[in-house]
Order: sequence, then C-alpha cells, then structure tokens
Amino acid sequence: MEFNTIMIVLIILVMAALIFFTFFRKAPSVQASLDEDIFSFDYLVDAVWNDIYNAQRQRPEDMNLNKYETEKQKKQKTNLMRNLETCSAGDYGAKMFVIDYISSLLQGKHGIDALTINRPIKFHDEEQLSSDEKYDILLCYYTREYGMHDAMHEFICQNHFDELRNEQYYVDEQDIKEVYHRLLPKMNLSFTDKMDVLAHRIYQTRSGHGCADRTRDLNVSGVSLGVSGISADTFSFAGASKSQANNKTAYRFSYDSFWMNFEGKQFYMSCTGCHSQKELIRVCKNLYRYHAPKNASANDGRVLNDMKDGSRVTVARPNFCGSWSAIVRKHSGGKILTLEEQLTDPGAENVIALLKYIILGEQPLEITGGQSCGKTTVLRRAATFIRKYKTIRSEETIFELELNEVMQDRNIVTFRETDLISGQEALNFIKKTDCDVLIFGETVDPAVAAWKIQASQTGGPFNMETNHAETTEKLLKWYRNALLMCAGFSNELIAMEQVVDALKFDMHMAKTPSGHFYCERITEIIPVEDDKKPYKLVNIIVFNKKENRYEVTHELSKQMQERILANLHEDEAKDFLLSLIHISEPTRP
Repeated sequence: MEFNTIMIVLIILVMAALIFFTFFRKAPSVQASLDEDIFSFDYLVDAVWNDIYNAQRQRPEDMNLNKYETEKQKKQKTNLMRNLETCSAGDYGAKMFVIDYISSLLQGKHGIDALTINRPIKFHDEEQLSSDEKYDILLCYYTREYGMHDAMHEFICQNHFDELRNEQYYVDEQDIKEVYHRLLPKMNLSFTDKMDVLAHRIYQTRSGHGCADRTRDLNVSGVSLGVSGISADTFSFAGASKSQANNKTAYRFSYDSFWMNFEGKQFYMSCTGCHSQKELIRVCKNLYRYHAPKNASANDGRVLNDMKDGSRVTVARPNFCGSWSAIVRKHSGGKILTLEEQLTDPGAENVIALLKYIILGEQPLEITGGQSCGKTTVLRRAATFIRKYKTIRSEETIFELELNEVMQDRNIVTFRETDLISGQEALNFIKKTDCDVLIFGETVDPAVAAWKIQASQTGGPFNMETNHAETTEKLLKWYRNALLMCAGFSNELIAMEQVVDALKFDMHMAKTPSGHFYCERITEIIPVEDDKKPYKLVNIIVFNKKENRYEVTHELSKQMQERILANLHEDEAKDFLLSLIHISEPTRP
C-alpha cells in the first residue's frame, strides 16, 4: 500500500513539473558572464531578440495591471507580432516598426546612449569598422542626404562605380574603404544616425535579409545572393593542395556572393556578404516565406513567389541547384514609371502614340524581349490606355504587374497559377468573370498559348502579353508549335494562319550594354494569301542605334487603319487620323 502511495505521489510530481515547464517556464534570459562586454554587438543581438521573444510569450493578463493597462499591453503585443510576421516580406512599414522597437529596447533597457553607442559598433574608430559596417553607414548617410529614391544612384554615380573596371561593374572592400575615408569628415553622424545603423544591423541578423537588407529597400531593380563563388554545399578542403587548404581566405564562397541589379547593370557587391552558409540559408528562407506556396526541400529545391511589395523572388537549393541562391526582382526599380520616363530617346512620342491607338483600337499586342529589358513595365503602363469602362482580368505566374496599384479606380481582377490550378484552368475560370480585356503577365505554357489563339477565333477578349521571343518570326512559330502540340492541329500552315489571324503587333524591347532601355521596333503582322508563308512582317517604327532616335519606316496597312478606326470614338478617330501624319509617314533623312 505504501509503495502505491509513493508511486502516485511521484506521478503527480512529474505531471506537475511537466505542466510547469510547458506553460509557466519563462524563456531563458541572457545574462552576461563576469568577463563579457554587455555592450558588445553579439551580446546585444542575443539580448534584444530574447526580449522580443519574451514580449511575444508574455500574457498581459498575468501582469497584475488595471484594465486599461492590460488592454494597452495586449494591443502592443498584437502590433509587435503582426509586424514581425510581415517585416521580412517587403513590408517596409512593418520593418520600420520592428527597428524602432529594437531601438527603444536598446535605449530603454540596455543602456545605449551617446556615451555607449560606440561600443557595439566602433563609429569613433575607422580602422576597427568592418567593410559591412562601413557599407551600412554609407547607405545610411546617402539615404539621409538624398532620400531612399536617389540614395543608391548618388552612391554609385558620385563614386564612378557605374563605369566598367576590369570588364565588370563592382564595389569591393577597397572601394568602400576609400569612399568612407573620403566622406568621413562630412558625414557628421548624429546619435540618431548611429542608432539607426545599430538597430538596423541587429534587425537584419534575424528578421531581415542580412547583407541585402538596406540595399533591397532602395531604388534598385533587384538583388541576388549565392550566385557566384564556390558552393559550400559541395566543396571540401580535403581535395585541395596543402597550400590551398592553409589559405582558406583565398576562396570566395557562394555565401559571400551579393549582386545588385541597378539601372540595367549587374553590380558585384563584394564589399559585403552573408559570411556563412547558415546565414545565406536563413536569408533565402526569409525572402520567399511570405504566403509561400511550399518550402524549398531537398526533393523539390525551387520556390517562385512574390513579396508583399510585389517583388518577384526565386530561390533554389541543392539538390536542384548547386548551392543555395536567391534572386529578387523589383519591377520599375521600386517606382511606377510612365512611358515617357522609360522611353526617352528622340521620336519616342511616335512610339507612345502608336501604342495608344493600338490599345484603343483593341488590337492584340505582344511585348517581347530578353530578360530585364522593361517588358513588364511597358505592359503595366500601356494598360492605362485601356478605356476606363472596360473590365480587365490578368493571368500571371506570380503577381508582378500590380495593375490595381497603377489604376486603383478600375475594374481589375488578377489571377495566378498555383500547384493545384493550371494556367489553362485559370483561363477557363477567367472567361466567366465578365472579361473585356485579358492581360497575360507572360505566356510560357504552350497550353495557355494555344487557348489564347483559339479564343481569339471565337470573339474572345482583346489581349496583351509579354513574351521572351527574340524575333517576330520566332514568336509566330512558337505559337504555331503550341497549337500543334496542345490543340490537336496537324497541318502547320493552318496552324500558322490561325496564329497570324490572332496576333497583330509585336513591340520588341531591348537594352544597351550600359543599361539604357529602348523599343527596338514595333512590327505589324499582316496576313497574306501564301501557301508557304501566310504573313508579312512590316516594321512601322524602328530605333536607329547609330543616331539613338526612333524613326518611322513604314505606314500602317490600310486594313489595320480600318480595324483601329472601327473601335475608336468620333473624337478619337479624328485624333488618330491626325496622328497618322506622323506615325504612318516614313521619317525623311
């Protein structure tokens, strides 16, 4: 009997201990050892994030506060958790909330003031600052002086980093060292500036994007990590020579690879990096996690997603990829460009006028070109020419057109493919949503391409899209092959005739080696009766690369003029006929 009593008591004690440790145990606190510097950067990182962890777990109901203070604490906890959820997803407001929260902890709880601010980061001693710290301080300075929109432009151009050096655009540690030394006397960093740098660097170690964090928020076209250097996943020093193994600093690993896409140029930012494989993996996961369709696993090591600000994120990992890598594409470099801002060369007004009447005249438009040459930006702005009473539906792989942001008072619904909903299934649904104009972010699926061509034969909606075709010939053949592959066609000529009947204009975008965007040509696709080639291609406007200006080379076909006029209102028809003087008469030398 005594044995049973003892066992019951032991069981009760064990259960009580489990309940206590599960529900009432506080998170471990960060305590400094006697010889540890409580103002060191590493200590503050652990201490601050431990405070944030505790704030999330804390129950205001257990703090013995009055009702008003309890509700206040609940709201503060809710705000903190909500902003922590989206701060790494491209939500700049949430990010600044968390950074301000970190700053308040540093000053209110950890004794950071004007006297101690130089302890975690050696602002007072240039020689003790790392290249990463100097880069962050410089971005803080340029942002303070020129604003977020112009900070990177001034940083790059003032220091001539936009000029080719050794056949590459780059900013290395020596560049940062020289720029920092030159600007140090005029930077005059205030306590607020220093707090911004410190709080930001603490933030980016856990919730932020590491070395890419500040850069991604500025007016750049995108950033890439893990895309150059030796993969730490596969490299072993065992296979290196003795001298190589002893000189590990001579290797440049992929986790230190950071590139920036700026004004059409790729800059190798070797002045900073993640510095460890663990940090690279953390940043990659943070970048794609916003409403992620899946996790990047060893079996399926690829994720395509978008961030809250519309940036496109592609993340790859082994075994699918040689190393962990992330590529972020920010459309329009963080702002919504007008066509006049994107097409700036002499004669661009004719390009814009022709584009306007193609859309008002409801003629199918293909915007083609290579990667990062401005196709999406042109499509986004060209869509503003669509009549305001028309309903617009768009089908995309990821949400990147941001049409609702550009035209907030228009009837626009955007759809995208998912793992369970194919592009063709999405289109079958879209056609039942009162669709007047259908915009494709990019057509890469032959089944979707075939659906589009066939829909045009039955009075389907007027459509616009982007495509990576290099020439109009290749564009037409790609659509023809899509019909042969997915629509049951067996005769190439008949398939091509349907394609030519469905496509009317090809606007081809390009960019120069220096990153200047331009429209290479606008080509009219004209059906003709020919048993071998049932179409004729006529370049209406071309870009003269020698003189850097647009030239009208041919007039619109009579049948195209009639097609456009048939869809114009009376006042628009008069303006169109007047504009034909410029966009239908060849430019004279």
